[in-house]
Amino acid sequence: MRLLYRFQFSLAADGRCDLRTLVGYDGRGMAESLFHGTIDRDGTVIKALGAEVFEFADERIKEIRDHHRILN
Repeated sequence: MRLLYRFQFSLAADGRCDLRTLVGYDGRGMAESLFHGTIDRDGTVIKALGAEVFEFADERIKEIRDHHRILN
């Protein structure tokens, strides 16, 4: 998972996720985020809105399901 996120953020070095909603209970969580970034290769600005659903085990992330859609 770390490698995937590292790769995605390497394409847009100024990328950031603004959290809009965050909830969690009993080993599960959900976050709604708005991603902003500029693709280094061609300067295209990207915005994507979506949700990440988390499952935790032993105080670590066990699974992430990430669903985003491009807004622009």
